[in-house]
Amino acid sequence: MQAEQFQPHDLLWLQPKAEVLTDAPLPSWATELLSIGMPVVVRRAPRVDSAIPVGLRGASRGLRFPAHVEASSIARFAKPETLIAAGSTLAETRMRLPALMAFCELCQRLPSTLAWGPTGSVGFELATGCPSVSNTSDLDIVLRAPHALGRDQALEMLKYFSDLPCRCDVQLDTPNGGVSLLEWARGSKQVLLKTDGGPKLVVNPWLCHERIPE
Repeated sequence: MQAEQFQPHDLLWLQPKAEVLTDAPLPSWATELLSIGMPVVVRRAPRVDSAIPVGLRGASRGLRFPAHVEASSIARFAKPETLIAAGSTLAETRMRLPALMAFCELCQRLPSTLAWGPTGSVGFELATGCPSVSNTSDLDIVLRAPHALGRDQALEMLKYFSDLPCRCDVQLDTPNGGVSLLEWARGSKQVLLKTDGGPKLVVNPWLCHERIPE
């Protein structure tokens, strides 16, 4: 596998006893999750040589740990787009949770021409089958946007995500980084673009990381 094929939000399952590169010792909860084969998630951060920046995800929001892994240590992976079909595998009792209900609603609403998928707790549960979604969880979505999306188009697209059972955070994945669909649709002169090098204020997420003149 090549490191370049992995994008932020992808879930990676590591080979048994794969080395995880960290600046500090792994916490016990992270070591335990790796020992039972839980995946790590690709995060936006600078790459260290050929190593992929990842995050380890614990049972609660406060349990997060940054690390890097080599592409050679990856056994398999899942992109958010591939998790859409996994909704049918969850128990009916789980699908009553607002975030999972909202996900099912979007599966019916969104056009098949859109490349999208769940991230966060919903994506993690769909990928692993392990209960990660709570009654108060939001639904996080990544929407691939390789080509520029006009403000009017973004505003129209927001209608798909209205009146859902829970709050839905939609991130447009552009070639230069991630930007909130809501923020782009609002028509602000500058928007926050999440890049591998950190957040930047830009005029247009699809163009160079040009800052608006002060």
